[in-house]
Order: sequence, then C-alpha cells, then structure tokens
Amino acid sequence: MTTVNIAHLIGTSNAIIQKFGLQVLDKANSLIERGENVELYFGDLSNTTTGFFHASIGNLYRAYGDQFFNLVTVSGIDKKEDWTEKYEEAINLVKNPKKANEIDFAISKLFE
Repeated sequence: MTTVNIAHLIGTSNAIIQKFGLQVLDKANSLIERGENVELYFGDLSNTTTGFFHASIGNLYRAYGDQFFNLVTVSGIDKKEDWTEKYEEAINLVKNPKKANEIDFAISKLFE
C-alpha cells in the first residue's frame, strides 16, 4: 500500500478547490493502475471543501464502484467532524445520481 499525503501532494494544507481534488484523483488512479492499493492521508490538511471531496473521492468511487473500498483507504479524516460527512456525501451522490441532479438543479436556480 502506498500512502499519499494529500497536503504534500497538492502543496498546501488547504484542500479547497476542485483542482486539488483532481490531483488526488490522478495520483490515486496512477497507483491503482500499477496494481497498488492507496491510503489517502488527510491528517496534515487544515481545510477541505465539498468540491474537493467530489473531485477526489467521488470520482474515485465513480471509477471503481464498490471495489473502491478494497483499493482506497483513508486516514486522518477524523481530524475534523465534517470531513467524514463530506467523504460519505461524495460517495452517496455517485451512488444516487438522481439526488446529485436535484442538487445541481437547485444550485443552478440560485444563479438565475
């Protein structure tokens, strides 16, 4: 198993933009494609956003389905209470695309 320290990977303790989530996605995908399991370490982060979790965890789950849980583990996610919620939400929205579409629609209405 290879540990990916997210803060070191993205170069900041603030995982707050989608771009950072995509960096994590790319790194995890490359390791998985080489046959390695991945541990994503959140412990050195100070801040995260829902968008970061959707870009990283949500896209990883989308790519691997339930096999995700065999390929990817997370640690340090319990540093902040809401990080586990964001992690679970990212997976649940992939599992339930209708709910994701409803949320997207509601958000787009805010900008009309």
